[in-house]
Amino acid sequence: MTDKIFDNDNTNQPEIPQEDTQNNTPDIEIAAEESQSVPEREEQNIYYEQPGQKPEEEYYTVPVENVNTVNTENKNKHNNKRKIAFVVACAVLFGVIAGAITAVTDIGLSKLIGSNIKINSTESMLTASEEDEKIESAIADITEECMPSIVSITNKGVTEVMTFFGAYSQESISSGSGIIIGKNDSELLIVTNYHVVADSTELSVIFANQESDDMSEGIDIDNPDASNILQAQIKGYDSDKDLAVISIKLSDIPAEMLSQIKVATIGNSDNIRAGERVIAIGNALGYGTSVTTGIISATRREVTLESETSLDGTVSNYFIQTDAAINPGNSGGALLNMRGELIGINSVKIAANGVEGMGYAIPISDVESIIGELMVRQTREVVDEDAQGALGITGQDVSSQITQLYGIPTGVFVASVTEGSAADKAGIKKGYIITKFDGYTVKTITELQERLTYYKEGETTTITVQVSNGSEYEEKELEITLDNKKSLTDDTQNQAEEQQQEQQEQSQWPFN
Repeated sequence: MTDKIFDNDNTNQPEIPQEDTQNNTPDIEIAAEESQSVPEREEQNIYYEQPGQKPEEEYYTVPVENVNTVNTENKNKHNNKRKIAFVVACAVLFGVIAGAITAVTDIGLSKLIGSNIKINSTESMLTASEEDEKIESAIADITEECMPSIVSITNKGVTEVMTFFGAYSQESISSGSGIIIGKNDSELLIVTNYHVVADSTELSVIFANQESDDMSEGIDIDNPDASNILQAQIKGYDSDKDLAVISIKLSDIPAEMLSQIKVATIGNSDNIRAGERVIAIGNALGYGTSVTTGIISATRREVTLESETSLDGTVSNYFIQTDAAINPGNSGGALLNMRGELIGINSVKIAANGVEGMGYAIPISDVESIIGELMVRQTREVVDEDAQGALGITGQDVSSQITQLYGIPTGVFVASVTEGSAADKAGIKKGYIITKFDGYTVKTITELQERLTYYKEGETTTITVQVSNGSEYEEKELEITLDNKKSLTDDTQNQAEEQQQEQQEQSQWPFN
């Protein structure tokens, strides 16, 4: 929009456009941002003076023969006195004019700013410049020191797409960041956001100092055998806090590469103040690690995000707000203080027209204990199908819409239980709602089936269910020893599938 100058006369003021009130609420997005068009810069016409142009000069000449040689000395003395008087007069006039200009300038600026004007000396300006150079040097030093603690993550997964003709699954690829948080005897541990690794079938990781010069197309996941690309597994996650810990086997990391990486230094986010300078490092747009700087805009800003696990479909957490640029792909990256300490995990940004510089990071001190719990979880790999465990139930999803309408917890509604199965022996009954398996939140039957692929037959674990108690639901934690998938007879499987199909077609929910 072109700026307009308003006249003192109100009649010459342009009309003020009416504000669009249809949708003035900024969208909160995770790792996504609308592209905004940039107005073209107005062409500035620069005018230069014509070279060689000079003002015309007039020359006055006096014939030599008309000059009286006797009076030449007196005239010279008289001319010298006039010259001295002229120089003195010019000096006085210059002083008066300079003083007047200074006074008028000080008065004008004082009125404009509303305070006394203090003009910096050359020495003070040099000092300020030196301070700027020190800050820039410090940022570069911190970046160099902390970059080996950052990784780029590519998530290859499957996403369910809803269309007019129904739902179907398609392969998806997304990018994010991670922070090396520790290691044990066999694994390197990396913390990131849950939404960075959710719904993954394959996780690829590359260390910051192993990135190629051209990362414009992200990690080459089609070449998993490349020496700088490592495969990772999810060790544990907390979806409500948007946290996850993934691991890489130390045996998969070359010794030279392992010697070049570092574990991040943890800071204290409880002691931060608004206005402090911070540094954000992450895999912006999937192009590889990059650095941005800014300040802390707010220390504890409450932000409400969508959630499929809560009754009202939202979850609220407290974040560090910063104006350091956080773009898609920065999720899971580091927010550092000027000591190079990790004080936040970049997670969320507000993306809307007219909004900029509103990024959010999870305060590290708020989630340090949760990260510690996730780090000690057992890392699981997919079990061969012949040895995979099973519950012996059929189920249906409790969507967030049904949760809002009927107050039923989000999870897997148990439609039927196979007699004599693991679920039957554990005390699971038709109508129960499974909300967690081995401590992991499950929202859909697909999620539950995916979790089971990591567990062997005969393994004992816990399952959390919600049981209807009149108008309320009561939570119970049951112990279950898993069956073998293949141990279920074809008749039992067919019977269960028929029951599930019948219930889906007739929508025989207990609350209808």
